Amino acid sequence: MTARAALFDLDGTLADTGRDLVAALNVMRAERGLPALPFEQLKYEVGYGSRRLMSGYLLEEGEDLEARRADFLVAYDQLKHQHSDLFAGMQEVLDHLEAAGLPWAIVTNKPTKQTESLLAKLKLRPPPRCVVCSDTLPRYKPHPDGILHVCEALDLQPADGLFIGDNNLDERAAAAASMPFVAAGWGYWEQGQSDARVLQRPEDLIPMLGG
Repeated sequence: MTARAALFDLDGTLADTGRDLVAALNVMRAERGLPALPFEQLKYEVGYGSRRLMSGYLLEEGEDLEARRADFLVAYDQLKHQHSDLFAGMQEVLDHLEAAGLPWAIVTNKPTKQTESLLAKLKLRPPPRCVVCSDTLPRYKPHPDGILHVCEALDLQPADGLFIGDNNLDERAAAAASMPFVAAGWGYWEQGQSDARVLQRPEDLIPMLGG
């Protein structure tokens, strides 16, 4: 297939942000006298977001997740994305999209404030045509609403786009929107979790993104 637009998940797909997310978790673990956890142990968890990290590796049963999540986001903001950057090879993909005149967008479950500060740090060129965050719409991935919102904004039929993600929330959202999906094997995609097509390098996207 050759797609007319590319839609990316953000954490673990477009950008390697996991070390900052794990660092924020470890700040909160330290406050409770818990030992720090290595990024390698949590690599396949971070793409699912802060709620997953906190539920699995911080909170005790019965704790208020949303109340503590505000503290997590404060700790995350204080790190200022110091360990986050585009995956190697991703700039070449963005350059190809610009040269081919194809739009691209981001559909993430990251809140708007944290997304905007990360994008300011990354200084993406060309910039995304559309960005959908967890609080842009009433529902976020795995619901397809964010993908369909981008399609409307870009005047794009879902079948003509390509969604690239790093976990099954992305895969399920793409399926529900009837958009082709490929997995970011260079990111936080855990091998064997589905029969999705897995690409090993961002540059492998280029033949799939036609002009």
